[in-house]
Amino acid sequence: NGSQGQLSLQGSIGRLRDQIFVAGPDGRAEVGLDLTQLPQPNGAVSAVAGETWYAQAWLRDRVGGVATSNFTSTAAVRFE
Repeated sequence: NGSQGQLSLQGSIGRLRDQIFVAGPDGRAEVGLDLTQLPQPNGAVSAVAGETWYAQAWLRDRVGGVATSNFTSTAAVRFE
C-alpha cells in the first residue's frame, strides 16, 4: 500500500537516522537535535543564523483499519 498524504519537501533532503519517537495522546511528539550536526545528503552541517529550515515527519498510520503511512504538515524553523 502507498502512503497517504503528501511529501512537501524538495531539493536536498536530510534524514534523521535512529530517531524514533512516539506521539502522546495529544498527537504531539518531540525530537532532540544537535544544531551543529543537521543531516544532509553529503554530510552533516550546522544551522546558521538567518536560515529557515523545513521539516516533515513520516509516520505509521491506519486508514479504514488498514495499516499505511502518512506525512505530517511541514514545519518551518527560522534560526536567529
